[in-house]
Amino acid sequence: MSEQQPHKVPLSGADYFNLLVARNLEKLGYRGNVVHMALDLEGRISAEEIRERLQEKEIFSLLNSINLKRGYPFQMPNWEQSNELFELTVEEFEATEDVIPDPLLHVDLQPRAGKLFHIGLVQLPNGCTRLVFSAHHAIIDNRGLQMLVRMLDRLDAPENLAAFFPDQRVKDHFLKKVRQFNESRHFLMNADKRVASLLHEKIKPNQKTHYAIIDLSRDQTLLVDELAHKHGARFGNGPYYLAAAARSVNAILIDRGTHGNTHWVPVPQNQRMRGGEGAVLTNQISFMFYRIPHPSLNSLKEAVQVISQQMIDQVRSRMPESYATMMNIFRRMPLRIYNLFMKWPTKGVVTTFSFSDIGPSLEHFDTFMGRRIADVFHFPPNPVPPGFTIVFMRYRDCLRIVVGRTEQSMSDAELLKFENLLKLDLLRGDL
Repeated sequence: MSEQQPHKVPLSGADYFNLLVARNLEKLGYRGNVVHMALDLEGRISAEEIRERLQEKEIFSLLNSINLKRGYPFQMPNWEQSNELFELTVEEFEATEDVIPDPLLHVDLQPRAGKLFHIGLVQLPNGCTRLVFSAHHAIIDNRGLQMLVRMLDRLDAPENLAAFFPDQRVKDHFLKKVRQFNESRHFLMNADKRVASLLHEKIKPNQKTHYAIIDLSRDQTLLVDELAHKHGARFGNGPYYLAAAARSVNAILIDRGTHGNTHWVPVPQNQRMRGGEGAVLTNQISFMFYRIPHPSLNSLKEAVQVISQQMIDQVRSRMPESYATMMNIFRRMPLRIYNLFMKWPTKGVVTTFSFSDIGPSLEHFDTFMGRRIADVFHFPPNPVPPGFTIVFMRYRDCLRIVVGRTEQSMSDAELLKFENLLKLDLLRGDL
């Protein structure tokens, strides 16, 4: 390792949060906190071809050779470069009826050297190869994974490992950190304790996560854009997406008689500088927190207005910045204590459902290793609780919703109703 390469880099607050998610999943018997991204490539590509490609740049082995160094309790955890290089594992999997084969969802990834990244190949019946990049979520976020895919295609990755990490920001004054910490703490502690939950019974361990895909055409996507604006989503479609998702989940909860007073939904916010992609490694996100009162879900337009106003209020009060400060402070806290704090405000209901809008994926990127890209999918981790995850994304100007769920969070029949209601709201609005 050259002198220019970092001996150690502090975890971001979001990195440490993803370690907490991984801890809770593993305690329930689930396979860690892993993010997957799939590219459908026209034609066949072999595992050997991918391995040869990876060997052309030593940097990919360096990336997979980073270790998590925890140190003593209340010490800052760091990413450290291992003295040994570990090549990325590349494996082939049999195609199944599932959109992503179950064995691929259970690859053993951990926040340690040799276990951070994985590439899986599935030969599809239509002649395409589904190439799945998987990574432990503590080391990389969705945007970083997309950047890594582009680098592997172009082989233009920098040789200096330091370039993959964000520049270390100037430390804020201690009093400013305390103020921001208290702002976030007061906001979270004021949460309504009667939060709607998809998991109202004791959590069942070792349940599989199933993924469903809802695709909209380009014309349908344009209609959604138009309806979102008409319903009051003035600063992007996010409030419209979230309102439609919350109403659809709420309909299932009403059927069960467990709708609660409020939907509580933390939504990730990209903290990269505007106009730039930012660094590849570490999670560069914070959160906004939406409390959607049950009565407002009777109307799609009212729900959009409630969510939009909360978004404006939190931007004005700089809540994402304050919460990022809180997450950074928690890095020194043992995960067990961190977990108690996260569950305290809402009596263990960390969120009604998981939601994110990752926006366009792989824009202006049409080929990979000489093959045309036919499609792109993102398969997010499905934290339990709540065991139900909704991700909105776009590829080639078409909207796609990826839904991850365990059978305890939503049955097959309930999922079908959820999908129908969601599409109805997105495409018809309040009629």
